Amino acid sequence: MDRRFLWKIRISKQLSENGFRPDGGYVIRVLNVLPDGTVDAGYFNPGRINVAEARVSLWKGLVKLVIKLQDQGYPGSTYTLYYNTEKDALVGFYYQAIMRQTFEVVFIRKPSR
Repeated sequence: MDRRFLWKIRISKQLSENGFRPDGGYVIRVLNVLPDGTVDAGYFNPGRINVAEARVSLWKGLVKLVIKLQDQGYPGSTYTLYYNTEKDALVGFYYQAIMRQTFEVVFIRKPSR
């Protein structure tokens, strides 16, 4: 089996549950990671915001998730997140395109019910 496919399966399992930002009602839901790095993801604040593109890759040994939004109020806004295994969290940056500002963000895994 292709090694790239195997690490995509591992990444999919790491990212497959809901993550939320503790500083608001923002939620990222990763549903699937395809072998080519394409990610089936949802973004909610609290309603659904259109995800134009989502991709996963490895960067310096870290799992990198990029989510580009394309919706009213979010034209071209982008999350660039890295999976922190110790904290079981996605940490990184949010570029708010309308304001042309970048913010540090953290998404933690939503507790299981």
